[in-house]
Amino acid sequence: MAAQISSSPPLVSRLLGLVAGVSLVLACLSLAALVILFVGVIVLRLFGTSIPSADDVAGILLGGTFALGFAAAVPGDQHISVDFFIDKMGGRGSAFMRAFGYVVMIAIVGYLTFGFFHMWYAAYLSGIKMLGTLPIPRALPMGVVLAGLVLLETALVLRFIERALGIGFGAQPEDIMKGAH
Repeated sequence: MAAQISSSPPLVSRLLGLVAGVSLVLACLSLAALVILFVGVIVLRLFGTSIPSADDVAGILLGGTFALGFAAAVPGDQHISVDFFIDKMGGRGSAFMRAFGYVVMIAIVGYLTFGFFHMWYAAYLSGIKMLGTLPIPRALPMGVVLAGLVLLETALVLRFIERALGIGFGAQPEDIMKGAH
């Protein structure tokens, strides 16, 4: 992660770091479990056996790895950002567009999180199972993705507050594409 700028509010920065850290740890655990599952599938295949519903479990872990890892990129603005036209707008115009972009991201991820929560809750109440050999409740993988979305939404809101109260919405000095590391 990029170093935190000292002019940002310390509590917001610490909360954002905590959210990103939890997200990163959970994503790493999910990825490690996915690797262990793949190695297990390969080794057991050599002995003529298999792991029941390995594809279902792999899908859960892969979804978890992606969903949980998103929030870890937010604190250092390490996510993909196409700002070619925004940079050409000048200081105030580009800062406004970056702030507007954050508001739009927060709204979209919030709407997605709200809708996904309702889908997860319906799956939880109904007890519906996945289609594989093992009776894995569908709420389990949906819960992993929902946790990632909640962490992402939290990180986006905290980063917006951090930038609004601290460094502002101008271009970041640690932008790798501009040559700084």
